[in-house]
Amino acid sequence: MLTTAEMKAAITTLAFLNLTGRKYALYGAGKVASQLMDAVESNGFLPPVFVIDSKYTYASSFRNIPLVSPGHVADMPKVDEIVLATNRFAPDMRMEMQRHGIPLSPIDFTSGHSQASRLIAVATAFRHGPELLATVRRFVDNGKMFAFYGAGKFCRSMLCTIATAGRPPPKWIFDDNPTSATLLSIPVVRPSDIPEIDEIVVASDTFAATIRRRVQDVFRGRLTPRVLGDSPHGFVYDDIRLPSRYSPWNGEAAFVTAHNKVARHTLVDKYRCYELWQLVAQSAKLGRGAILEVGVWRGGTGTLMAMQARRCGIADNVYLCDTFAGVVKAGGTDTFYSGGEHANTSKDVVEELLRETLDDLKSIHLLKGIFPDDTASLIPVDEQFRFCHIDVDVYESASAVLAWLWDRLIPGGIVVFDDYGWKTTPGVTLLVNEHAMLKDRIVMYNLNGHAVMIKLPAPDISPALP
Repeated sequence: MLTTAEMKAAITTLAFLNLTGRKYALYGAGKVASQLMDAVESNGFLPPVFVIDSKYTYASSFRNIPLVSPGHVADMPKVDEIVLATNRFAPDMRMEMQRHGIPLSPIDFTSGHSQASRLIAVATAFRHGPELLATVRRFVDNGKMFAFYGAGKFCRSMLCTIATAGRPPPKWIFDDNPTSATLLSIPVVRPSDIPEIDEIVVASDTFAATIRRRVQDVFRGRLTPRVLGDSPHGFVYDDIRLPSRYSPWNGEAAFVTAHNKVARHTLVDKYRCYELWQLVAQSAKLGRGAILEVGVWRGGTGTLMAMQARRCGIADNVYLCDTFAGVVKAGGTDTFYSGGEHANTSKDVVEELLRETLDDLKSIHLLKGIFPDDTASLIPVDEQFRFCHIDVDVYESASAVLAWLWDRLIPGGIVVFDDYGWKTTPGVTLLVNEHAMLKDRIVMYNLNGHAVMIKLPAPDISPALP
């Protein structure tokens, strides 16, 4: 079995392979392979394409993954990496790979071999990796010619990240004082030597402000460089630390009990869960209206809201809507999500949680598909809502939900947007900000990562009495 440190390295690398879409095979079908497959399944990572093992040739599969001998690897689909699933037989596996002409340097978590060290270092050290890969993907998809500005260690990490992910490199690397003609085979030039470029990414975390000013000077304001970690929408971020220590979520027994039942089924922290718990109770004062959640994932927050609705005497319908296939409608305003994320769930998982926590499910409706496109037609046309939780991560999806909901939301009705203010979900922040100035609603930013929107009553337009 892998040690704790080895398993941590393994999960980090499996996560990076999942993020970058690199295809891989496991070598070994024993206890370590079972350890790794448990990690793959529990985290929703991409599974290996196949498993290699010379001792298990009598079986055709391992954990429902095709099982082959080393001599038959050439007959299998091409993979980018081979992960050694062993803590004892790595030298033998390497010899077998060489004997059968397998041309890959395997990843070995039990030693400091360069391939494993390289992937683990890239996956852990470069904190802006997901944003960088998404940025480069957009450049390539839109036919943009791009350069990195800065030729130091930060740039080297960026180049390693995109190379490992199979993304195209920048055309040039800009540097005001080049010390070499190339960096990892990419030409290093002064920016003044290259008049035509579409996009620039700042390759420094120390001199980002200086490089930003330099780009403005050299390109006469024509280009605005991308700074990883900054928002393309001009949002300003800071580390928020609050002096308040009041923690009612720890003292309300009913919430503690309910949260303990659903905590493993949600990515929403207990602070935001408690806000949903409170606001559902507040919405009971409105007297009527159903409850809607779009973006259910594994059912944690939806079940929590349904439990609170029953406690507060709300007998109206509760609609829980999800694709159960991951994020949809990601677009140009979304810097992190590209579609398909958070697909490690199913309708059955949510139904099981609901059955475990609630006695009566007659008024709870679980709708599978894109909302509102596929499933809004399953809701009665005259249904009205008092409360809605939107947790869909991206601009277009959140916008479509809000547009469908608004005329069906009763006066005083509450909409909670998860992911507001998060760096990874600027599309949601942008959408809420666009609606904040409209006169028919009140919008509040809670520092916990929620935005709360309340529908105002329509103004009284009846003529004044003389």
